Amino acid sequence: MVVKNLSLPIGINNMTSMGTYMNTVTGSWFWNLVLIAFYVTLFIILQRISTTAKSAATTGFVVVIIAIFMSILSWISLKALFIAIIAAIFGIVALYLESRTDY
Repeated sequence: MVVKNLSLPIGINNMTSMGTYMNTVTGSWFWNLVLIAFYVTLFIILQRISTTAKSAATTGFVVVIIAIFMSILSWISLKALFIAIIAAIFGIVALYLESRTDY
């Protein structure tokens, strides 16, 4: 394991500067992991009150909107945004297939 000489965080006044510092320390993984954690948490909450397909579609849509804002702020890469879009498409396809087999 490589140990880097990281300086103490100086000038952290708000959540954004703390997130920027943590993103630097983690090698640009911090905001991606925050987005993944939000996706999993929202999916689990929605799955308790709805079907899996509806939960996947709703979670995908919400996470894409959040990912667009995070991408505009340069907190996540375009690759992470495209992965969120693909997850939303899978949720929409699952919702469509569930509605076709409903009777």
